[in-house]
Amino acid sequence: MSNTIPDPVVPTMLSSGPLEEVRHLKVSLSNPPTSTSEGLDFERCSALHNAIIRYQWKARGYNLASMPTTTWWQTPQFASQLNEIETVLPESLIQFLKRALNLEHWPDWHSTFFHFVQSLASPKEMWREVVNHIEYHDDDERIALYTTNCFMKFSDQTQDGIIYDCWNHSCMYNSYDHGSFGQAEEEAPLPWQYLETVLTAWIDMIERGKAIVLSASELSHIGEDPGYNNLRKNDHSAWVWANFTRADVDDTISAWEDLVCAINDRLPAPFPRPFPSGLFRPDDLIAAGIRQGTFAWEFYTKACKPPFRFLGPGSLQVPSRDQLLNSPFEAGWKVNTKHPTMNDKPILPLPVLLGEERTKSWVDEYNYTAEPPLWGLYLDKFYDRYSHDSYEDGARLVLTALSENTPARMLDGKKAKSIDLYQIGQSPFALDHPTPLWAILRNFVSHVVGEQWRVGVDGVDEPISVFENLCANPEPDSEEAGENRHDDLLCTYIAGWLHCADSGE
Repeated sequence: MSNTIPDPVVPTMLSSGPLEEVRHLKVSLSNPPTSTSEGLDFERCSALHNAIIRYQWKARGYNLASMPTTTWWQTPQFASQLNEIETVLPESLIQFLKRALNLEHWPDWHSTFFHFVQSLASPKEMWREVVNHIEYHDDDERIALYTTNCFMKFSDQTQDGIIYDCWNHSCMYNSYDHGSFGQAEEEAPLPWQYLETVLTAWIDMIERGKAIVLSASELSHIGEDPGYNNLRKNDHSAWVWANFTRADVDDTISAWEDLVCAINDRLPAPFPRPFPSGLFRPDDLIAAGIRQGTFAWEFYTKACKPPFRFLGPGSLQVPSRDQLLNSPFEAGWKVNTKHPTMNDKPILPLPVLLGEERTKSWVDEYNYTAEPPLWGLYLDKFYDRYSHDSYEDGARLVLTALSENTPARMLDGKKAKSIDLYQIGQSPFALDHPTPLWAILRNFVSHVVGEQWRVGVDGVDEPISVFENLCANPEPDSEEAGENRHDDLLCTYIAGWLHCADSGE
């Protein structure tokens, strides 16, 4: 019997009939949201909502012609409360509920609307999730529109799910306990979005292969076949989560090659192409404890090897074999202090590009018995056995420090720390997660191609200090806002973030 580990099941970009039918309704930079602070675009939103249900029905092997057509408003269990609901909810939201299919009460369904959410909230859940009651409803009330998948619910007190602002007709995925959803004056506003943007983000996750529905035979392999190690099954749902997809690998390799080529083309004496593939040999990766079939394996074996030294400011360069094999994270790890009950450690950070100075930015997360790591760009740690929304391609740029008055911001507008640059912050679409490696690399490319970063004889010739202003937010109405507000950092499934809803706060 062969002991060869099979290649992983790496979902690719999907093309599904029900989703293809609503492609023209998805939010993009050229097709912005059509909901406004005056009302929800209920036709567009209900069509996107229903397409997700139709995709799931078809993916599970059912005939679309036999799919139930019961909407939320037609659900028998809600009939006695409709008159009261109609007097308090905005008319555009009512029209959405009259068109949106409600699978929660379909016979023998046993699934959820999407990987992160259970279903449209019942009348009781709409107000319970935000610690209020319908009899106390105000025009500016915030209600639960979708409830969180119970597998991901932190506590009964957490006001989580898709929260809908009835005053501004905006919403967001909330995995926090915000209480009144207010924030201090110095904090960035919460990332409210229009519903069509949230639904577009979820459809993008499906099409990218991040959240998918598998057949019963495919589901049976998860947890048993090593080839399915990058997939996470949700026991309360038909949805499966992919730690990484083929699109993630392809986008990362493409961004890396573009960065290497862009720098090489600007060298005083460019090196001839093509460049050899593979940053490390397979036996080196095995010695470092990196499994075949992981994103790290795919990246290290397929990324081209640059013939010059520096790929980023501050002398960022490809780590040496010794640096890969002798990780201070491995040497320093004893117990994960944030999850002391877990027996297995996570997959620890792996170097992509390293500087020459050491940083203590990550020391607090580990019990170190070794020297601190070098600053640089790392594949972030993740819990492959416990998390149901892991991102193997998640990356983190760890700096030595940021100045006290740094203008650097995370994507959600909050002030960045030395481990936060390029990070998303609070996601309005799903549980929080690190920024994918390809997005950070693509940002590096833009600064080389745009000639914001000088290129010398050894590659990028800029100090580490250039990162201070790299992700500073421009004024919302400035000419730079449209192109500089991290748009090149956004994953496919958060591409609508530039069209933030007016929170009114």
